Amino acid sequence: MMHAEPSAPERGGLLIVDDDPDVLRTLQLVLEDEGYHVFTASDGLAAVQEYQRLQPNGVLLDFTLPRMDGLETLSQIHQIDPAARVAMLTGTCTKSVIADAVRAGARDFILKPFDIDKLLVAVGELLTD
Repeated sequence: MMHAEPSAPERGGLLIVDDDPDVLRTLQLVLEDEGYHVFTASDGLAAVQEYQRLQPNGVLLDFTLPRMDGLETLSQIHQIDPAARVAMLTGTCTKSVIADAVRAGARDFILKPFDIDKLLVAVGELLTD
């Protein structure tokens, strides 16, 4: 397994947003094991509030969320911080979904189910590009 650099970013860490508690917990455990400081939210509205409060280094954001979908959440996060580093989590990745997310400011797409090695590479790139 590839490992993130031991000096994971300090300022605010990484915000993970998914409405599936198993996905949230798995991502949190994997990324904390790699040294990342992880925060979680289970819906779009909470994600925007947490982003504003925490100013995390990066966000892993699910497309399908209650209270506010992933694209609207992404748009609101970019209104708070136009330089926000956000990667979208998705089980379905169509060209129109990708185009909409890129227009809204997504930097990457991470497919579910996750390949841990690819996930770690994507998170590393998200936080260092």
